[in-house]
Amino acid sequence: MDKTYTIKDIAKELGLSHGTVDRVIHQRGGVSEKTQRRIQKFLDEINFKPNVLARSLKGSRLFKLSVLLPSYTDDAYWAKAAYGVAQAKEEFRDFSLAVDLLAYQVDSANEFEQMAAQLVEAKPDGVLIAPLFYRESVKFIQACKEKNIPVLTFNTLLEKDSDIGFIGQNLRQSGRLGAELVKLKRPQNTNGFLIVHIEEDPGNAVHMSEKEKGFRDFFERLKQSESSDLLETLKLDGVVGMDVLKKRLLNEVSGIFVTTSKVYKVAQLLEDLNLTDIPLIGYDLIDENIEFLKRGTIDFLINQNPVQQASKGVRSLFDFIVFNKDLPHRQLLPLDIITTQNYQSYLEEGGMDINRLIFDKKNHSDSNNK
Repeated sequence: MDKTYTIKDIAKELGLSHGTVDRVIHQRGGVSEKTQRRIQKFLDEINFKPNVLARSLKGSRLFKLSVLLPSYTDDAYWAKAAYGVAQAKEEFRDFSLAVDLLAYQVDSANEFEQMAAQLVEAKPDGVLIAPLFYRESVKFIQACKEKNIPVLTFNTLLEKDSDIGFIGQNLRQSGRLGAELVKLKRPQNTNGFLIVHIEEDPGNAVHMSEKEKGFRDFFERLKQSESSDLLETLKLDGVVGMDVLKKRLLNEVSGIFVTTSKVYKVAQLLEDLNLTDIPLIGYDLIDENIEFLKRGTIDFLINQNPVQQASKGVRSLFDFIVFNKDLPHRQLLPLDIITTQNYQSYLEEGGMDINRLIFDKKNHSDSNNK
């Protein structure tokens, strides 16, 4: 057969997990005899040959990558990013590749700085970072440059470091998309739209501020921004923040745009107040959001695909340090609009099991305590 099959291709073809196929190919055991025969039959049919290059590199040296992102045990969005890292690590298990996943609390710039300093001292072969905190991230990237540590960013583009590679989306464009979607749901607005930031400071979070700028850009281009009441920004934090939103909803609202994956918190409030007719747009296919999407409380989700962002980041760094390929300067992923009609096709096949792949809670805790 002409097609070159990867282990991932074989697993998908047979409806099995990547790890099961890998264990059979490399004779690691732990697979039933019936499944072994099924896999081996398919391998014979496609004349599969193990990766000779991988075997030649195995043991030649240990390649070390570090990934710095928010805590994946506390946030469903970052759990997907961690899963993407795990996927890529699994693909390179035949190479001598070590991936150190460092997770910081999403609301702690100090913890980010501490882990970033540890990372620089460890001097890995490459670093993948989700730069949530703008000022601290710029400082960290500069320290990596001074140590000649290659850096690749994902999720958030730092324009200040235009020479640093990036994998993610055009955030300002995604904000414009959010505005277009909310406008489609309520073409004849009455008392304006709300832009809602939840539990982060947009002043130090580029990914939030860029989305807001894009949302405002859309209406400015329609020349509908003359009224100061048309667009209003709310910064919500905890119970107090939700009370602020609750009071604001007592006055008429034409639509709500939430700049993060925590849109489910607003959706719950709308249901509690019986205001589910207000158009609600947010981000990402996490379980909580999907439930509100299915009920119609959330009208649209914009999929940022953190799994793909993170996995592509690890693969790109591996190709750079092992095969001397260029890091992607700007690799922009598409802006997928998710509705009740298509969400199932975007869900991860077989669900996510991060711990089964390479990370566990003990290691996660250890890295947080370093």
